[in-house]
Amino acid sequence: MEAAERRGRPRVERDPDERVPMSLRLRGELFNRLSEMARANNRPLGLECEYRLQRSFDEHDPPYKNLRRAMTLDLIYEREGVFGLVRHLINTEGNPDENERVLRAASARNATLPPRYEWLQPDLDDEGQPIPATRRFK
Repeated sequence: MEAAERRGRPRVERDPDERVPMSLRLRGELFNRLSEMARANNRPLGLECEYRLQRSFDEHDPPYKNLRRAMTLDLIYEREGVFGLVRHLINTEGNPDENERVLRAASARNATLPPRYEWLQPDLDDEGQPIPATRRFK
């Protein structure tokens, strides 16, 4: 069975950021509901249609994808702390190969070295000797 001949303009791939005009026919009931929601959300009708269409695609992502990821990261943080979280992200984010993991680990090591703040240095007396904590707060 032969495929039916396409009518109309050929479809071409568009730039993802380009605003492309589109024409369609809607039932009156749907048009009225969209108009009402656009007014309630203070959006133009076209933007309300685009927003709702985008949401319909988002709903086809795996269920609770972002919630599941957030819960996973939260659990890792609670069990292993910030370094466990960094380790997890280095090894899993974007499905890196071994070379990428090594580069990420080296970069994280350099970024997570604790800075040397003045308040971490011991208080010194007039002779330059550290003041014991028992004397410091008298």
